[in-house]
Amino acid sequence: MVTKISAEMTTGLVAHTETTPAAQKSNNNLLTPSGRLVQLDTSGHIDTGYLPTAVVNQFRLTSDLAITASDQTLTAWEIPDTENQGNTSASGGALTHSSGLFTFPSTGFYLVTATAFVERNSTNVDLITLKVESTDDASAGSPTFSSVVESVVGVTGTVPKEVCSATVLINVTSVDNDKFRVVGVADATGSSFAGSTTVNKTYLTVLKIAGT
Repeated sequence: MVTKISAEMTTGLVAHTETTPAAQKSNNNLLTPSGRLVQLDTSGHIDTGYLPTAVVNQFRLTSDLAITASDQTLTAWEIPDTENQGNTSASGGALTHSSGLFTFPSTGFYLVTATAFVERNSTNVDLITLKVESTDDASAGSPTFSSVVESVVGVTGTVPKEVCSATVLINVTSVDNDKFRVVGVADATGSSFAGSTTVNKTYLTVLKIAGT
């Protein structure tokens, strides 16, 4: 049960009663606790001004990509536009990407999941690796990337199609420096990541789960 406390009831009891959250909110982060009470609206709800902006995004690979024996960044991403698929808008609540490098819209903790649909094209491939690589110095001329999660799979004549997935939590403290990319590599040629403009095959899901 929610107990409603009016501003008048707290006068003189706390250092400050916050009644204008929109004016206090900044950078999509929660207010720093400092002896304040959050005042509920007439329906008993917390004003959305106190909450971080939601980020719920998916991206999918638009065309098949041959997997090589050298690290290759996946770049042909699009926001799904098939019926009933949804994303938060670019106005403060969506990731952007350029040449496969993803930029977060705000600081916070993000759950990043990369899923790959792998197909055998011509020969058996024993080891195919899907990686999420991140950097904390993207604004530098030559940023350094580190693999933060990896998933492996193989395809054969008996099992010509496989799916692998890699999930990681990324703590974004700077939207200019903290970025990530998706990379694929195999121990031999002969397979590909499947792509499509109508259905998610190889795709990304990114959720902001907390502010900083």
